[in-house]
Amino acid sequence: MIHAAFPKLLSSQIAFDIARTIREGFDKHYRLFRQAAQAAKRHFEQGDWAVAQVAARERIDFYDKRVQECVQMLEDEYDPSELTDEVWRELKLHYIGMLSGHKQPELAETFFNSVCCNILHRSYFHNEFIFVRRWCRPSTSTRKKLRRPTACTTRARMA
Repeated sequence: MIHAAFPKLLSSQIAFDIARTIREGFDKHYRLFRQAAQAAKRHFEQGDWAVAQVAARERIDFYDKRVQECVQMLEDEYDPSELTDEVWRELKLHYIGMLSGHKQPELAETFFNSVCCNILHRSYFHNEFIFVRRWCRPSTSTRKKLRRPTACTTRARMA
């Protein structure tokens, strides 16, 4: 498979808008999940077990609901013919830029992948369009030093 080079200039307004929509979707998910976790702590401390149990069940569905909300917004807004390979390449690059300085970049990348994998055909599931960690090398926006061995570093040592 021949891969096209990443664009030298980012010029697609659609790519930027979609990247922003996905980031805002993740930020909404993370904000709501943290609020729910704080409420769960209060329920636990107060011994309100029934409410805590219901809230725990609801929290399990948070992620999927936020992903589906984001997918639905994008499907309502854009015609599939507008989403060319070039738009997807630029979209990922815009998103990487939007994660610079973000407090949860790895989780935001996972959210990006979840949204994109609901929209893209599986033949597009590669590093040009979604975040794929070959040899567990994070994108430049999320590079951090590993403090302890992970499954990825362990696998790499075994190879």
